[in-house]
Amino acid sequence: MIRTLKNGDLISTRNFGGFCPYYYRDEDTAQVIVGDTADEMIMSIPKRRRKVDPVACVGLFNFNYPLGDRTLIQGLQRMPWHATLDASGTIERRPPLPHGHRLAEPAEIAASLLGCLQEEISTYLDGHKRVWILLTGGLDSRVTAGVVHKIQNDFTAEIHAVTWGTEKSRDVVYASRIAKRFGWEWHHLPYDESTLWENLVIAAEWGGAEVAGIHLHGISQMAKLVRPDDLAIAASWGDSIGRAEFSGVHLLQMTIPQIVNKYWLVHRFLFEECLRLSTLDRQLAWFRERDWSRHIIAELDLQENYMRRMISHAMNYIMRFCHLEQAFTSDKTVSTMWSYSPICRQTEVYYRLLEKLDPFLFDLPWARTGVAPSGNIEKDKTLKTTYHEWGRWLRQGRRQELKKLVCDGGLSGLGVFNISQVRQCFKIWRQQPVDSVGRTETILQLASIELLRRRFDLLCPGDRTDLYDALLARVYTLGKKIYASFPPLK
Repeated sequence: MIRTLKNGDLISTRNFGGFCPYYYRDEDTAQVIVGDTADEMIMSIPKRRRKVDPVACVGLFNFNYPLGDRTLIQGLQRMPWHATLDASGTIERRPPLPHGHRLAEPAEIAASLLGCLQEEISTYLDGHKRVWILLTGGLDSRVTAGVVHKIQNDFTAEIHAVTWGTEKSRDVVYASRIAKRFGWEWHHLPYDESTLWENLVIAAEWGGAEVAGIHLHGISQMAKLVRPDDLAIAASWGDSIGRAEFSGVHLLQMTIPQIVNKYWLVHRFLFEECLRLSTLDRQLAWFRERDWSRHIIAELDLQENYMRRMISHAMNYIMRFCHLEQAFTSDKTVSTMWSYSPICRQTEVYYRLLEKLDPFLFDLPWARTGVAPSGNIEKDKTLKTTYHEWGRWLRQGRRQELKKLVCDGGLSGLGVFNISQVRQCFKIWRQQPVDSVGRTETILQLASIELLRRRFDLLCPGDRTDLYDALLARVYTLGKKIYASFPPLK
């Protein structure tokens, strides 16, 4: 829903983990327009002002999401967390939830986390008649499922479990076992090539190309199952809050990566300014505090950029069909876990928590490794380790359609991309092993931008083919190959 802010109107976001509305300031009327989805907001912007933002493109190619509050459309912003927007377009940011350095044993932390989650999830269940638990073979969703099962008798809600993924994958099989254990009706949403291709279009048009379609998983199929007044509970924040892990890497091993012109996709003459602005965008997560440790800065960066701009954005597609809540995101849960030193926020906390919830969850193998917290090893060697086949689906089934979007479409008319390098990137992706992810996400990002351009008639002043960009990139690639050919020093 689109609305215009009037004098005195204020819009505030949650301190952590909540939805972040879109907004822009109309240049003709000076009014601030606010909306819930990218597509409705872009359509409200006059066509002459719908221009691709190259700074957001740099963030997208580097990290798979735009940095800070940018979108792929110049002037269109996302509200940050812990912030208030007024009718003048001014954003006032409140301090983020505090971090601490407490030390404690895993069992003690597990007990604290369990208490927080029971309180948090109880507030979500209250008043809902049907609840859908997004269940996988991972640890965070089984923790959420275990908490829901522990407290469900205090509520009248009808509990369902839903899982997407390919048949015989660990995620699908383990989720079905959990649902059977708890007596919940389990729904499997098949995930295949056609679903992935549908997601590419959804990510571009509904989502403003802010993330690649692979992050929408099987969400679109939930429309067939749920009603508007249903509740879906996800556990996207489980790993990062419960055990300080992001994409399999613990916070203590995290560093803040450099921003580069990835694969030389953006014109050289644009990149220097894009780099400066991207750096400022990323620092919005922590810029007020200069005395924080690098671990706190890294966590704020990952939460307010990666989790807010990619994970939350993709999962919010569920809100088209029903109500969505993310476990592990209440102020109390986050503040409690952030009060502990990162050295204490380890996987062992989850193990102790699962023991408290149900020995079955403790003995069930983890989809990532095939090994349970108890040490139990999966005996069925036919189970697939991943729930998708992105590389194969796209390279074998959709290669020509992707080529038309990426190489033969209208990206060259936007004046942002080094088209010779775009085509080179596609060529390298095509030659990579058929089952590898490789450059798949970058290719889908480029395809999404082209779909975005077509859908909303996006503009950018002129086109400039920079031969220097192409030559410099080739020299760089050749240098890497030559370097790699030398034997390692002993």
